[in-house]
Amino acid sequence: MLIRAVPTLEPIITMPSPILSNKAIPSAPVQQEEVMERRKKKAVGKKLGHYLFAHSEATNQRWAEASRALEEAHGEAEKAQAEADALKVA
Repeated sequence: MLIRAVPTLEPIITMPSPILSNKAIPSAPVQQEEVMERRKKKAVGKKLGHYLFAHSEATNQRWAEASRALEEAHGEAEKAQAEADALKVA
């Protein structure tokens, strides 16, 4: 006859932890308020990002237009200077 040892099951006793007090676990309404606040902040950040991007694009476009106008004016000034120099020689 073969005899085998069978492990015995010991009961597990759970006790509330003093570390996790009611202060550590916010109630459902508080959690919901925090979630809504984070969503609002994210939405505001997204809107601000779109706003800044749009204004950045507009600024870049105006900068490019101003650069082209400046280059054109510089070219005309050089042309006028060349004409003035040609009149002095003649």
